[in-house]
Amino acid sequence: MAGIPNATLKVAKHKKDTEPVELLTSTGGGDWLTGTTPFGAVFGRSGPSTKVKYLRVGEDTLDNSNRTTTTITFASAVPAGVLGIAVADLDLDKVIIRAKDASGTYLTGSQLKGTATHNTFNFCKVTRSKPTNCGNDTAVPSWLPGATGATVMGADHGSDGATAWMRPNRSIKSITMTFSGFRSVSTHSYRTWLAVPKSPSFTG
Repeated sequence: MAGIPNATLKVAKHKKDTEPVELLTSTGGGDWLTGTTPFGAVFGRSGPSTKVKYLRVGEDTLDNSNRTTTTITFASAVPAGVLGIAVADLDLDKVIIRAKDASGTYLTGSQLKGTATHNTFNFCKVTRSKPTNCGNDTAVPSWLPGATGATVMGADHGSDGATAWMRPNRSIKSITMTFSGFRSVSTHSYRTWLAVPKSPSFTG
């Protein structure tokens, strides 16, 4: 993708966790961000498309301490104000997001959010081009900023469209997302999109 340097992706899971990690197209996976969402208004819509992709990370609820950690490391740091990050499908679970800048320093929650306006929303709450997986879904997650990142927490079972997005105002060398459920259901999952302004495609 133009504007985003090469990156490596690593997902660390419990050895007994059999839930998949998938790179999906919006039409195949059933989730996308329309141009009327806060994220899509900046970066363009992500679907429906047979080419644009996002990352879906699933997790078994083996016990209350089960954690899945996804790390994206860029070959060279993405400049401040360029990168867009969205995480979604946050229902009875949470994701802790931490990012390091070019010097290896952790961004604060405020720096991680950066210039993202209305940074929590529901991608199902649209009047046109509603994603396939959406029902009457309107819940939004909580955004809890901290000294070394932020926690995004859902509050509604089955809230496929609950989304938080960021546009960091510092350079980004790496992003780490630690995901876990906080209530006992059989499985959990979340989605991640990355983008740059006016890019014709997304990557996850």
